[in-house]
Amino acid sequence: MTSRTVDGANESHERADHQERSALAAAVARLHHDFDDAVGSAQVESVWDATCHRFDASPVRAFVPILAERRAVKELGTVAATPRTQGPDPVEGR
Repeated sequence: MTSRTVDGANESHERADHQERSALAAAVARLHHDFDDAVGSAQVESVWDATCHRFDASPVRAFVPILAERRAVKELGTVAATPRTQGPDPVEGR
């Protein structure tokens, strides 16, 4: 194996990592846009983090962003559709 082959493989791997990070960032931005008003930013982040961690051991990374986003949309949609219990208004204290 030549140095050139190793360098080429490293460059290809770095490009794939960058593409995955960009796709993940775009997916979480879409989730925040679509669900922040319904469930809150913290809930979106929590679901997103948990969903992404499900794919940590996946050897094929190309589809992780789309699979993680689909799973998160499904879970957040379920959370958003669940009626919240009436409790005291945190702002008003009533």
